Amino acid sequence: MVNCKELTGKVIERASVFEANETGPQLELKFTDGTMFAFRFSNRPAIEARLIENEPVESVLLKDYSVPAEQLNYVGLTLRT
Repeated sequence: MVNCKELTGKVIERASVFEANETGPQLELKFTDGTMFAFRFSNRPAIEARLIENEPVESVLLKDYSVPAEQLNYVGLTLRT
């Protein structure tokens, strides 16, 4: 589980889901305070999640919530297709 405490109370201005590419689909939440949260549903067994401040020229990474595959715990995971 990824607990993103910094997102509590933020107001979402826009939510976008981008189609899957070689790394998987991505969800982006843009907040009214100028920050953005990006979450990628990775094809690899890992979690990629970041809180970003949108700047006119370059985005600034505020916090990286990503969890590499070797740190994930899988208990009773069953994938169905």
